[in-house]
Amino acid sequence: MIPVSIARWTPSWFKGECCLELSPQATLLSDYKSGIVSEAEFEERYTKTLNSMDVLAAVEKAAGGRDIILCCFEKPGTFCHRHILSRHLRERYNLDVRELWL
Repeated sequence: MIPVSIARWTPSWFKGECCLELSPQATLLSDYKSGIVSEAEFEERYTKTLNSMDVLAAVEKAAGGRDIILCCFEKPGTFCHRHILSRHLRERYNLDVRELWL
């Protein structure tokens, strides 16, 4: 499996692919991290972004025909866009998305 980062700012040590299309906008993420935007507002705005794009096409483009793992770098149990993206992929595209703790 090929790791694909969906983080806005991928750590320098990460050696996989990156898919910025699936990351939250920089301003949204910064506003959330600084407390300007609540979790609920973040979720609403990020979901609106996902609904306005072809998420499946972005995932397929990142995969390039390979099996992939979508990666983000928040600690387990921490609010993160990967949970919102996972739910979107399950509900909109009926994909089996599982969380891995590495």
